Amino acid sequence: MFVLGVEGMSCQNCVRHVTAAIMAQDAKARVEVKLTDKLVHIESKAPLEKIRRAIENDGYRITTIEQRP
Repeated sequence: MFVLGVEGMSCQNCVRHVTAAIMAQDAKARVEVKLTDKLVHIESKAPLEKIRRAIENDGYRITTIEQRP
């Protein structure tokens, strides 16, 4: 599992955009967005780099990346 700090998320529409960007890379990904903390928890088989690029291409900035077991 990865936890990404994502800057630029401010509403539920942002949550939908970020989730859709991740799901476009892996339709079976598990995504949980904690909007107040600006964190996105991701379980996916897609390469992290592809997920990071997809989120950034939607206009958000990754501020932190943490890998958790």
